Amino acid sequence: MDYNEVMNYYENLGCSKINLGLERISKLLRELGSPDKGQKYIHIAGTNGKGSIANYTYNILMDAGYKVGIYTSPYLIKMNEVIKAGSECISDDDFARITSYVKNVIESSPSLNKEGVTSFEILTAVALLYFYEKKCDFVILEVGLGGRLDATNVIEKPLVSVISKIGYDHVNILGNEIEDIAREKAGIIKDNSVVVLSPQDFETVPPIIQSYCNKHDASLNCVNKEEIFIHNNEGVLEQIFDYKDIKNLKIKLLGKHQIDNAATAIEVILALKKYGFNIDETNLVNGLINTRWQCRLELISTEPKIFIDGAHNVDGINTVAEFFKANFKGQKIKFIFGVLKDKNYKEMLDKIAPISESIFTVSPKNERALDAQTLSEVIKEHNIETKACSSIEEAIDLILSESVDDSIICICGSLYYVGEARSLIMQGDFGIK
Repeated sequence: MDYNEVMNYYENLGCSKINLGLERISKLLRELGSPDKGQKYIHIAGTNGKGSIANYTYNILMDAGYKVGIYTSPYLIKMNEVIKAGSECISDDDFARITSYVKNVIESSPSLNKEGVTSFEILTAVALLYFYEKKCDFVILEVGLGGRLDATNVIEKPLVSVISKIGYDHVNILGNEIEDIAREKAGIIKDNSVVVLSPQDFETVPPIIQSYCNKHDASLNCVNKEEIFIHNNEGVLEQIFDYKDIKNLKIKLLGKHQIDNAATAIEVILALKKYGFNIDETNLVNGLINTRWQCRLELISTEPKIFIDGAHNVDGINTVAEFFKANFKGQKIKFIFGVLKDKNYKEMLDKIAPISESIFTVSPKNERALDAQTLSEVIKEHNIETKACSSIEEAIDLILSESVDDSIICICGSLYYVGEARSLIMQGDFGIK
């Protein structure tokens, strides 16, 4: 198969189909020669912040001279984005070649073919094969959904297991209570391992993670908020902070939550240093400042200010709202908003409504998308100007036509459309700076 045929293959499988479990991926990897064995893994679960922590860690290790594989999801524009080894995403040719090989193995196995391996499981297998081929020094794996039964949890004991901030998301799958969700995330903890825990909003989460660590004789390293000192960053599009005895660390990613994510990555590096890996403070400093993560409170225009964020749940949207409250006090924000219908979109709207001047709605290009008109009708209950747009292009055109240079625009609600919005604006067709 060529690249286009491979993409059709994934699309026909149903890219958003969810069927958790480790039996299929375990069997598939055995059929592929167990490329997952023998790698040095950093495994990251959690509700929000996983991708940022993964990328901070990746950039620090790259600066230290290591070859690092990284697997994150979902992608913004092109599926190749989720698999990277060294400084490059997997090429179209390699992606097509390895996917074709995996497909042939599945189709030649009666049991695998019958069981219906999911697209995420196939993508995970492709990533692990690619990292094996590239002889990576480290492999960073971001959990797709949950943890305990996620395809990435097929790996044996990682060097470090990371659990980022836990909140309410995928409650229909993971459970309605935060404790249930935390237990699913804690399912990545392995015997005699090292675990790093990000700062949490719910006080019941750390004891649950500690109990799983005790059960598995794993050591737990918690990021202590009291050891973070944030410098006065007002008006500067970078953040400066100290963590423990490491001073004047700088990051370009915006929002105080990114300092928590950076501190979590530092704890991962400190754990790796205890294993004897050669990573110094200069690598840490360089890796943090060089980290970019598209569509995470990313400023892509200054006149007007346009921020793009992939926040897709209540906790993520609340983080966006708090950022604007802290940095643009009293100013109202123009939003483009699109969500999936299985999200708690009414509570998400409750978070942004108080700071909204207007909210134009779109339907993300996903089978689980909430109709833009339905979303707009809910927004009317908040007495906020709103319009359901037929396309992302229409929404951008409309919001820009009603904006001036000092307007503030935020595009958020789902990673399934913000990448396309970013691409459209960055192409320069809308005449903004």
